[in-house]
Amino acid sequence: MKIKKKYLYHVIAWIIFIIYEVSVVVIILGRINNAVDYFVHYLFNIFFFYFNTWLVLKFAFEKKTRIRFILFFLLELIVFTAISYEINVTLLYFKIPVSKPPSPFAMFLLPTLWRELYFLGISSGYAFGLHIIRSHRKIIGMQQQELFYIQKQNILETDLLKARNAYLKLQINPHLLFNTLNFVYNTVRKSSKEGGEAVMLLSDITRYSYLATNAEDLIVVNDELEQITNLVALNQIRFNNTLAIDLDIDDIPDEYQIIPLVLLTLVENMFKYGDLQQTEDRASITAQAVGGQLIFGTYNKKQHGKLAKTSDQTGIKNMIYRLDNYYANNYSLEVINNEDNFEILLKVKLSV
Repeated sequence: MKIKKKYLYHVIAWIIFIIYEVSVVVIILGRINNAVDYFVHYLFNIFFFYFNTWLVLKFAFEKKTRIRFILFFLLELIVFTAISYEINVTLLYFKIPVSKPPSPFAMFLLPTLWRELYFLGISSGYAFGLHIIRSHRKIIGMQQQELFYIQKQNILETDLLKARNAYLKLQINPHLLFNTLNFVYNTVRKSSKEGGEAVMLLSDITRYSYLATNAEDLIVVNDELEQITNLVALNQIRFNNTLAIDLDIDDIPDEYQIIPLVLLTLVENMFKYGDLQQTEDRASITAQAVGGQLIFGTYNKKQHGKLAKTSDQTGIKNMIYRLDNYYANNYSLEVINNEDNFEILLKVKLSV
């Protein structure tokens, strides 16, 4: 639509220009030339205008070869003068009057060169105008892109500052916490073996979560998978071993690493929203490494009244945000969320 409008503007501009020139000739000379002569020469001059515009834009701005541009400029004058001469000869052959007869040649050459230089000046001005507009738009585009990156950087810095502040607010003395859990473990196990085991599992998971949160970069995949096993065992104690969960976790080579707490977040989501006591439709947790890629999946039935929508859960949202920032296009997360079941399949390129 914009291209059609641009062509329309050009047509209107040429119509106005032609009317202006013909009117000036009529007013000054008191006569009007043959319509065919006008049509053919204006068509030729318009072609000459756009050809020179292309020539100027091509060589004067893009190639920046001044000598070549001058040579093409002179060649252009010679070629178009010769074509104009042939046009006039042809029109006279068909007995059509022309405003610039080809003979004598000197009387034809001077006004023709003047006319060509006139259109060269207009088309060169048009080309320079286009170049300035394009350069201005390019500069504006670069400035907008730079502003976008600055804004994005500011947002990232703000998010980092918020995260640091939140961490400082929530941080507690880990030694006090672990010493307290150790005391509770020693106290509880005397009266309940399962209770003591639950406290020990909770202590291991809490210690791992604390260390993973403070980790500089990556953690060993097997370490997180071990805590998933602990989390399942802890919940089995909590629900008197009634949870119908199948664990299918392959032995992952110890050199493979991943950003921490991603897999635990998915399993925690399953415990929070899943109905895990359906023996006829058992939940499952799977993990395997294939071709340097971790394939991790969870499946569970939903609890009635709880919808596992990844877009509404802070933990899942933060996990996706971290995956995007660290892995970019080197991971995929497939979510199957229907009325009864919830399933997640995560594929991540593992670091070594």
